[in-house]
Amino acid sequence: MKTVTKNELLGTVVTDSKTDHVPDLELLKEKESETAVISAFCTECGTYHELAFPEAEKIFTELQQPLDFENKYLLFGSCSNCKGPNTSIELKAF
Repeated sequence: MKTVTKNELLGTVVTDSKTDHVPDLELLKEKESETAVISAFCTECGTYHELAFPEAEKIFTELQQPLDFENKYLLFGSCSNCKGPNTSIELKAF
């Protein structure tokens, strides 16, 4: 009887880590949560996030930016969902 490996039988799943996801700016503009002050997008896994004031304040302090959230969004290099190695955060304007 011939032995078959799992990969030969079922194949493998591979993620393309070189592809950066691009946010939909219209989705970032509209916040669902009443407590959200700014939206964010993870370029590693493509997920959207909404941040309340305490979380946004910590990030803006780290980025040495004034607490002005109007017409702005954040781009995360990775997030708590994907736990990627890129910890960069960019503040962008619409």
